[in-house]
Amino acid sequence: MKTFKSFFLLLFASALVLSVNSCEGGNDEQLEWFQLSDFESYFKPAWEGAGGKDAQTLDIRSESEYNAGHIPGAVSFPATAQNTENNNSALPEFVKQNFDSSKPIFICGGSNAQMTMVTCGRISKIGFTQTMGLDGGFNAWKNGDGPVE
Repeated sequence: MKTFKSFFLLLFASALVLSVNSCEGGNDEQLEWFQLSDFESYFKPAWEGAGGKDAQTLDIRSESEYNAGHIPGAVSFPATAQNTENNNSALPEFVKQNFDSSKPIFICGGSNAQMTMVTCGRISKIGFTQTMGLDGGFNAWKNGDGPVE
């Protein structure tokens, strides 16, 4: 029984260390990822401050959702569990080719906050340390009177 408890504690501590390490940026900086729920006072002003339509925005919703309306200037990369897995290079390669790692990148998803978080984590591992995910996704943007293309 004592061995089992020791094993369980070691396993728990290892999992905790791994989960903390997964939140670090690709260049040993702490990841500046925010799942933003305060749309009017933070996300929209940050997006506008980064240049608005010229801000780096990655829309991870499906192609049909993106085509129905999106944040101005947003680039589409439909995120699925398959193309955001750690062993798949499609997302990191796409981001490296289309975005500047020295500038903030805004992530806009749908209703799946987990996918936004996974995408932010994957992007942080390739050097994008200023990554902001919009809590509530595109609906929060649209309902907050954010501009739509």
